Order: sequence, then C-alpha cells, then structure tokens
Amino acid sequence: SHEPTDEEMEADGRHIQVTLHDGETKWVEINEDLPQNDYDFTNLRIVNGKMEYDIEGEKESFLGVELSEESGQVDFKRLKEDAGSVDFVMLHLGSRGYETGRLSLDESFVGNITAAQEADLMVGVVFSSQAIDVEEAVEEAEYVITNLIPYHITYPVAFEMKYAANDKSRIDSLTADEKSQIAEAFLSEIEYEGYRTLLYGDRNFLLGEIYGDKLL
Repeated sequence: SHEPTDEEMEADGRHIQVTLHDGETKWVEINEDLPQNDYDFTNLRIVNGKMEYDIEGEKESFLGVELSEESGQVDFKRLKEDAGSVDFVMLHLGSRGYETGRLSLDESFVGNITAAQEADLMVGVVFSSQAIDVEEAVEEAEYVITNLIPYHITYPVAFEMKYAANDKSRIDSLTADEKSQIAEAFLSEIEYEGYRTLLYGDRNFLLGEIYGDKLL
C-alpha cells in the first residue's frame, strides 16, 4: 500500500527510469501489451569491425547508416562495396527551424539520395519536426511527400522531434499528449500516401516525452 521506492521499481522488472529534457527523472511502467523482442544476444558478433546478427551461421541483420549535410561528402559506391557491405541509408530530408519555424531541405538530400540509389542502396528518410500543432504536422508531412515525388524509396519515412541543445526550441512547452497528436498526424498523412513510417527517438523521448506505446 506504500509508494514504491526507486529500489523496488528498479527490481520489479515492470518499470524503467527515464530522464526528461528538463533534467527531471521519472519511472515509467512498461506496457505489457507491446510485443518484446526475442533476440538471442549471443548471436551478435563483430565482423570486420561491424556488428551483425547471425542465426546458424547465416547473417540475418541489415547494416545501415544515417546521413545528413553534417556528414560531409560521402562515397556511396564505396559505402556499399567496401565499408562492410552497408545495406541501407536513412537520409535526413529536412527539418523545421526550432526558432524560426521555417521548413528547409537538408542541403545534401538531393545529392545523397541520387548517389545512394545509383549505388543500389536501400533508402529511407528522416524529418526533424518542430511542429507545435496538428496543422503544422500535416504541413511537414506534405513537405516530405512533395520532396519525395521524384524518387522511389524502399525504407520508411522517420519522424523525430529533438530539443535544441543549450537553447530554447518551439516544442519545449508542449505536453506529451500534444506531441503525440502531432506525431500521429504526421505519420498518418505519410502512411496515407503509401509510405511506411517510423517513430524515431531515444528511450527517454519515446517513454517520457511522448505516448509512444499508444502510437504503436
């Protein structure tokens, strides 16, 4: 009948601790309705400096990298052929400014997606949202869809929200419910156009800042 202690929640196997963007920590109950992974981590091994997952000696995993204008010039053919057989890339398509609210295309996106597809890599894209309401989320989704018209991608469109490091961002005051509605609006619009979607984020964001389990 008492309020469980940190030690009790850590030991019960039903809770996980997350750190919010303002530095506050809290315990979150693990949703038992969500399927858990069944990986056998003894099947993980390092081959030529790259991690892979093997079952009975056969590679079952796919190796990918995330790239943006910050990655600089990339030799995609070499990435495919010589750098440990990279299978796919997630390319940063664009973002909404965390101060200005303007939508912008990643400066390297057009060159990267063209070169990646010429190198026969599977391609997905990432959009960094700073939407503060559902209307802006739909606007962001439409922006992504418009910029994907010239291309055929085989991997998903990923939605992410990031707080500005050491600065204020547009999403700072949003509640978890508001962020969840924004994510749902974006992902639904993208799926309606026939793309697969992903909800990007680390453990702290997905469990503490947004209702990721409800979206799943």
